[in-house]
Amino acid sequence: MDTARTSLAAELALGLLHGRERDEAQREMASDPEMQFDFVCWQESLVTLLSATEAPAVKPAPAVWRSIQAELFGRSPSIWQQILDSARDPHNRGLLVIVALAKLALLAWIIYLFF
Repeated sequence: MDTARTSLAAELALGLLHGRERDEAQREMASDPEMQFDFVCWQESLVTLLSATEAPAVKPAPAVWRSIQAELFGRSPSIWQQILDSARDPHNRGLLVIVALAKLALLAWIIYLFF
């Protein structure tokens, strides 16, 4: 078993090869029965793996996408955007309720003092 050809068959099955590399791998696979066997084994393994791990589609939070963009393209979100993102995060809802109630209590106390 040639590990280079097995790796090439795996990359081809995963769809990682493009253009000229893909064409060369397909030509090589057409003339090599062992590589064809490896390719079929990889395809069957991937189909089994994908059918066994059906996960529900989850839409990531906007903050996640902004973090990815910042990491990839060097654009970091502004401080105000970060504050808004943290306020929209479901894990911070309890804190937001407490802060809102504290503000209402402070406002009620100020109104009580002056009127």
